[in-house]
Amino acid sequence: MTFQKQRGVVLIVCLVILAVVTLLGVAAIESSGMEMKMVTNTQERQLAFNAAETTLRQVERGIETVGYSRTQLQSGCTGASCFSNTCTNGLCFVGQWLASDPQNQCLRYTTASPPVVQVWEDPALNVWDTASRHGIVAIDGNTNDGKFIVEFLCFIVGDVFYRITAMGTSNSGRSEVVLQSTYRAPTP
Repeated sequence: MTFQKQRGVVLIVCLVILAVVTLLGVAAIESSGMEMKMVTNTQERQLAFNAAETTLRQVERGIETVGYSRTQLQSGCTGASCFSNTCTNGLCFVGQWLASDPQNQCLRYTTASPPVVQVWEDPALNVWDTASRHGIVAIDGNTNDGKFIVEFLCFIVGDVFYRITAMGTSNSGRSEVVLQSTYRAPTP
């Protein structure tokens, strides 16, 4: 007689256990999905960082081995390889330095005060989206090459100071990293 009273209870207990196991399974799937997104974002960020760092190092190596001539640094230089306030080919200089000027000056602005917006942030220059205003470094067959600008800052104690700004992008384009270095090179 007691077995017949308990037949329905076993079914209910089994359904409750099945529901709990199902909820645990769904929670585990959602958790693993979130973890996968976090890992993907971290990987994208690391790829962009590596691209920016590689670009920065290659530009520094180029300045060290080839460098820029005094003519390229002077105000009034004409051509695609001159430093200017328009950042042609990623070569930027906001100021004025003439061949007759002594080489102990830093950031000679043509206005009374330095620019409010740095060249890499200036919406009028738009250096990252305008192809003629940044340089490119090919990175090991990566689908997104590294972009860079080099700013001539000044002469100090016979050396030239540059600020290099490099942007790296992940392969998917979802992550961007911008790195900067100040680089000191012998006067050309």
